[in-house]
Amino acid sequence: MSMETYTDFKKLLFSAGFPPHLKRDCATYLGVSIRVLERWIDGSNKPHPSAIRLLELKANNKILHGDWADWSINKGLYLCSPFNVNEYFEPSHLLNMRNTYQQVWRGNGEINRLKKALELSDHHKSIKIRSELQSISARLYEIATGDSKPNKKAV
Repeated sequence: MSMETYTDFKKLLFSAGFPPHLKRDCATYLGVSIRVLERWIDGSNKPHPSAIRLLELKANNKILHGDWADWSINKGLYLCSPFNVNEYFEPSHLLNMRNTYQQVWRGNGEINRLKKALELSDHHKSIKIRSELQSISARLYEIATGDSKPNKKAV
């Protein structure tokens, strides 16, 4: 897109999700000061080609590439799934998924450790370890599903 006039740049800003009241957000996104952005908008300076390209990519939801190419970032800045139009992720969702995965991973390690100990222990210790395994398994189920009623054959 060639920037023949400053009007084209204004249209590009709007189509990339930056209406006039979001100048500060736009300037931050482009890594420039608000003053530089305002000079680009009023036409006193020509916008940098990299800024134009970045805005074009954002306007066309083409920021992501590779395995992420079909994913998009909507105007609300949520990551949108290509598999379900109603599925989107806020940064907090992704952090929660990461934390849940780490908790499950740690819990699985603890379960494996206890299973080995169970195999090597005498009967009295095994009852205690089995109970602990069931408790950990129930907690992992609750973490992973948000449901507090695990399957009785979890261990």
